[in-house]
Amino acid sequence: DLRRVLGRETGRFGLIVVPGTAPVTLLQARLATAEFFRLCASRLAPDGVLVAGIRTAPNALVDETAAMAGSIFAAAREALPVVRATPGPDTLLVAGWDPQAATLDPDLLAERWRGRGITSPSFGGAILPTLLPPRRVAATEAALLDASSTAVVSRDDRPASFLHALARRQRTTAAGDAGWLAPLSRAPAAALAGLVLLPSLLVLAWTWSRPLSLELRASAAASHAVATAGAAGMGLYLLVLLSFQARVGLLYGALGVLSATFMLGLALGATLAQRSVEGVETPPIVPLRVALALALAYAVTLPWTLRAASQASEPGLVAGVLAHGALLLAGGVVTGAVFPVSSAVWLRAGDDAASAAGRLETADHVGAAVAALVASVLLLPRLGFAKTAWLAGALLALGLVGTLLGGDRREG
Repeated sequence: DLRRVLGRETGRFGLIVVPGTAPVTLLQARLATAEFFRLCASRLAPDGVLVAGIRTAPNALVDETAAMAGSIFAAAREALPVVRATPGPDTLLVAGWDPQAATLDPDLLAERWRGRGITSPSFGGAILPTLLPPRRVAATEAALLDASSTAVVSRDDRPASFLHALARRQRTTAAGDAGWLAPLSRAPAAALAGLVLLPSLLVLAWTWSRPLSLELRASAAASHAVATAGAAGMGLYLLVLLSFQARVGLLYGALGVLSATFMLGLALGATLAQRSVEGVETPPIVPLRVALALALAYAVTLPWTLRAASQASEPGLVAGVLAHGALLLAGGVVTGAVFPVSSAVWLRAGDDAASAAGRLETADHVGAAVAALVASVLLLPRLGFAKTAWLAGALLALGLVGTLLGGDRREG
């Protein structure tokens, strides 16, 4: 993995070449962030050159192509003072500390070619003015600079280039009206957050407006709480996995142990919560509120705990698994605690165990399915790690509000 290689090296390189693959996966997108380019800059000799390929356009940068290229160009310019660009569509970013080293002057490059005495049957210095015509180079760099002025800088905790690359590929390969990512990639962040929270708000409004008994209102609040916990738990689980991937790279090889750690947390949390309601006279809606409050605290503090886990992962794979595994275990505990107490609420309302389990299983899976669809593909690159975690916290807060309303009103 290029990031781990550069992280281990202590020397300086005269040339670093980054493969020109479009960031259409989060694994590839981590090689197009400001943090990655700063890592490259720290390993680059004073007269060294970084070459990174991006897919642009042969003539004009527009729409998703402009947004993707602009986010990567801006990330590179944060790390190095000199960033040049060759004409597209297979654009090369040529960056460094020294403008004389990181140059696209075809005459100077041709002179260097000849000075090194290199011979090739298919390439010569005379071809360089054709490949790097100064006017086209200037036009490409001006377009990238203009695109970067309005683009979101691609970062480890907000890989903006990923969403734009996906939207670009969908636009160029999908048929008909399948390009749904493009408008969503340009939607205001507040609008996306509103869409995520809207179903819970509607459920709360519907429940509160109905003339239900206290028991039925509490039961509805329990189902809503499980749905919000399922969605938030899945979203937070994905955030921790993606943080691990950004730092370590080898997600697939460690996915089994990381997932098992989260599942262990779910089982542990469910066991502890079940014991907390056995033989206790307190209405089960009370421990449900406590469980949601703990999950809310986990979500709100996750941006800081993720940063600590990322720093603790610097020594390598084992450290990364331990640091992120601890977060997954804790996330599983606070999420898993919601389910048995929610079931107790339904049983207290007179429902049988099979029906209660079916209702809660459905609510959990609906919430988790929606979160799995939108969290990593849309919310993370659009909002970033912190705001996505806080949005999950907002969902849990709505679930908590539902339990408070569900226990405060008698028959209407």
